[in-house]
Amino acid sequence: MYEELQEGMYENSFCMKEDYLLEEANSDNVDAMYMLAVLYFEDCQMNSAYKWFCKAAEKGQADAIYYIGNFYWHPDGWDLVEPSNEKAIEYYTKAAELGSAKAMSELGKQYLQGTVAVEKDEVKAFELFQKAAKLGESEGYYWLAMCYKYGSGVEKDFEKAFNYAIKAYNAIH
Repeated sequence: MYEELQEGMYENSFCMKEDYLLEEANSDNVDAMYMLAVLYFEDCQMNSAYKWFCKAAEKGQADAIYYIGNFYWHPDGWDLVEPSNEKAIEYYTKAAELGSAKAMSELGKQYLQGTVAVEKDEVKAFELFQKAAKLGESEGYYWLAMCYKYGSGVEKDFEKAFNYAIKAYNAIH
């Protein structure tokens, strides 16, 4: 009984959010387009999510551009796009240039690790993590902690690593 009630509450909540965001998105509200796309993405409705991410991205919404990059990065493109690490990096780069902290962190990870799409560049990775952290992005803090812990692109400094780990924790809690 409890599970049914909980599921019904979620469904009601989802529908109310969806209705409101659809109305706003169809009125050309870019933030609503993005939020609607995230709602669909979190509910695994990838076709609808991709559609609204594209609409928001056309209007210059940086985080929507980042999410489109995720579709290209995903091994099967969630059956909506042809997977391409190079295209994903293009989207991440554009989103980061437009101010997406999520894209900065993701792009930083790619440079930190070196992938088929970008050469390893720990200094560039560190700079991207710093920019993301300045915007309060939890992954930016986390990856700065890792950079300081292992000396990736910066001198090892366990105190700074610990402080950034705490900031990462606080940013998500």
